[in-house]
Amino acid sequence: MSKRLSHLPRLDALRAYAALMVVVAHFMEDLHAPSFSYGGNGVQIFFVISGFLITLILLSQKHESDAPRGKLLRNFIAKRALRLFPVYYILIAALFLLSVYGGLWICRDGGAKFYFTYTQNFLFLTDGFQSSLLNHTWSLAVEEQFYLFWPLLLIFIPRRFELPLIVGVLLTGIASRFLFELFYSGAGTIKGVTLIHFETLGAGALLAWLMYSKKENVLAIFRKHVPWVFPIFLLLTLSITIWGNGASMYLAFPLTLMAISLVFLCVDESTSYLDPLLRPKALQYLGKISYGIYLYHKPVPFFFTLVCNKLHLPLIENKPVLFCIYTTIAIGAAMLSWHLIEKPIARLKDKLDL
Repeated sequence: MSKRLSHLPRLDALRAYAALMVVVAHFMEDLHAPSFSYGGNGVQIFFVISGFLITLILLSQKHESDAPRGKLLRNFIAKRALRLFPVYYILIAALFLLSVYGGLWICRDGGAKFYFTYTQNFLFLTDGFQSSLLNHTWSLAVEEQFYLFWPLLLIFIPRRFELPLIVGVLLTGIASRFLFELFYSGAGTIKGVTLIHFETLGAGALLAWLMYSKKENVLAIFRKHVPWVFPIFLLLTLSITIWGNGASMYLAFPLTLMAISLVFLCVDESTSYLDPLLRPKALQYLGKISYGIYLYHKPVPFFFTLVCNKLHLPLIENKPVLFCIYTTIAIGAAMLSWHLIEKPIARLKDKLDL
C-alpha cells in the first residue's frame, strides 16, 4: 500500500448516502412530514467511515515514512484542521454574529463556548435540545475529540500493540454504551457521549488494520460472508429502528455490524453487488462535498422561511416542493463551499504531505 492512499470512489458514494439519510430525516422532521427515523443512522455510518479512513492514513504514514513520529503527528493534525475547521468556524461565527447583531436566537446563554470548542455534544447530557440550527454538529464534536487522542496513541504505540489498542477502543465503546444505558438518569440523552461512539469508530479502525496488515485469512472470510450478512443486519436495524420504540441498546451492535459490512463492500477490491448503487458519478461527487451538505443543511429551512418573510413572498405549503427546495439549497451551498473554500484549502493541505 502506497503512502499516498488510492482514492476510493465507492466510499465517496457511501458518504453521499449517509449524508442524504441525515438530511432527509431532518427535513422530514422540519416539515412535520412522516418520520424517517432510520436516517439518523447515517451518522453511525459516518463514524465507521471516519474510523476506517483515519486509521488507514495513520498506519500508512507511520509504517511507510521515515519522518520522525512527532512530525507525522503534527502533519496529521495540521491537515485535519485545514480540512475541517475553516468552513465549520465560518458557519459558527456567522450564526453567532447574527445572534449578537441581528437578534437571531442560536442557543441558550453560555452555549457559544461549547460550539467554538467542539464540546457541544456534552450539552445533550443535561439538555436533550441544544439549537435548532446547530443540533447536528454534535457528531462533528465527537469526531474531533476522537482525533485528539487517536493519532497520538496509534502513531507512537509499537506495532505489536496496534491490534490490542484497536480492540480495546472497540470494547470500550460497547461497554460504555451498556453502562450509560443502564445507569444514566439525567434530563438529557446519552447520544452525545463520545465514549459510546468508540464502538463504531473502533470498528472502522479494526477494518482498516485488517486491510492494511493484509490479513488475508480474515479478509477471505469477510468476502465470503459479508455479502449475505449485510442485508440481514440492514433488515434487522430497519426493524429495530421502526418498531423498537427507541431501543438504542439493541440497535447499536447490529447497526455497527451493518455499517462495517457496508464499508467493507465499498473498499474491498472485489466487485460488489452494490456497485450499481455506488458507481454513479453524481453520487461520488456528492460524497466529496458531503461534509458541506451535512454542515449546512440544518439552518436551511429557517433561513429560507426568513428570506421569504423579509421579501414578502408567499409561503410555500406544499411539503414535497419545500423538501426539494431545501435539499437543492443545501447541496448548492455545499457545492459553493467546496469550490470556493474547501478545494483551494485542500491544495494547501496536499503540500503538507510527507
